[in-house]
Amino acid sequence: MVPVHHTGFRWGAQLDPFWNAYFLGCVLSISQKIEEVRVPENVVYSYSINKDTYLQGKIFKEDAGWYNFIKESVKKADEFNFVVICDIADCYSRISHHKLENNLKIIDTPHATQNSILTYIGFLTEKRSSGLPVGGPSSRILSELSLNNVDQYLLGRGINFLRFADDYHIFANTKTEAFEYLFRISEFLDNEGLSLQKAKTRIVSSHEYKQISDSIIGQENEEKTPIQKLMSLNLRYDPYAPDAEEKYEELKGKLKEIDIVGLLNDQLSQTKIHIATTRRIVSALTSIDRSAYYGAILSILDNMDNLFPISANIFISIMSMFEELRDQEKDEVCDRLIQLYDSGHEVCGIESFVSYIVRIVGKRKSIKNQQFLVRCFENAKTPLIRRDIILVFSNWENMPWLSLYRRHFETAGSWERRAFIIASYSMSDEGRHWRQNAKKRFDEFEQIVVEWRSKRVQQQSVIAL
Repeated sequence: MVPVHHTGFRWGAQLDPFWNAYFLGCVLSISQKIEEVRVPENVVYSYSINKDTYLQGKIFKEDAGWYNFIKESVKKADEFNFVVICDIADCYSRISHHKLENNLKIIDTPHATQNSILTYIGFLTEKRSSGLPVGGPSSRILSELSLNNVDQYLLGRGINFLRFADDYHIFANTKTEAFEYLFRISEFLDNEGLSLQKAKTRIVSSHEYKQISDSIIGQENEEKTPIQKLMSLNLRYDPYAPDAEEKYEELKGKLKEIDIVGLLNDQLSQTKIHIATTRRIVSALTSIDRSAYYGAILSILDNMDNLFPISANIFISIMSMFEELRDQEKDEVCDRLIQLYDSGHEVCGIESFVSYIVRIVGKRKSIKNQQFLVRCFENAKTPLIRRDIILVFSNWENMPWLSLYRRHFETAGSWERRAFIIASYSMSDEGRHWRQNAKKRFDEFEQIVVEWRSKRVQQQSVIAL
């Protein structure tokens, strides 16, 4: 389980890299069929397939997205008197496999592809007949196919709406009409096994909606506040694009105009952070002056109680900034993270967050950090953490620990086995002799790992985590 706000959690899944690649391949093979049945792009602003680049890894179009969804909603509000603001509760975890199967049949998905998709997500959700793994492009594409039923229903009833992912904005001329539309979407969602978030569903006047939206993105003809400028920026860029360097410098220039640290301090001074805003601020921290990295990281770690809902974003940003710190600063950051773990802080009750901590601490080799990682390994209940620690000790060439772990290879799970095969290449002659003796017991995936690592060990001795 992973947190979604201060007191809420949702189901999360760590996908096996091999099967995740296969899952994505299956979904991409039918992505154009899915795109053909979706409603127009000026109605739905989420995860539209880029037909020209999706096979090169740039899957979705960049000219849509949440910011444009809000902008168009503001324009649409000028045409109506009321706006229904609502989103679907636990959307990914409640998408019905039976409904998805029917949708796949409707777009004439090849039987083998359909069977592969449904078998894989069924394995991930075990006994439940609903749910998609959160976060990856495969699930985003399949969720768009599933929600297309709702979109088509609303369009068929002549209801004006816009959607981004699981967020709906529905437009009405009267309050009575707004309540009717709210009833209609609730009724149809129930038929799909879904429902609206009660706490987030509300009917507001168009004037009030525009005030809410303006506070986030600002008005086009007015000077934007720092937070409005930040919220209007797309922080993602394609590092492989022909103009990648130019785009990156342009983004850095725009971020330099915003006092990111000041915005962070404003949020930290509040009793409860605004999650979406603070997540964006934390993601932008890598753009601040490098001399301010250390102070920003300490401020964050001192406020983990308040920042708990965005812990993943915090650890990702710390990982991005860590190598730019001085050695003494790295040691202090590692000490703070270890203190979080040893104190039993609630953030360390989520094993995926512990894995982030392992990866950060794993960037700084020391006796103290090694002792911490050994404790983590012995306490870990999932293979995710144990796999990462094996790879860290491979990078550190921790021969005594790896040599002893070799005895446990036969009883280890698949993730740990693959990690140790990779780690064996850092064990010199002992690793080579072990692979020669054990290779007959490697399964097909493990043989792929051997082939992959043997080709790259000279070029890349350190394993990226």
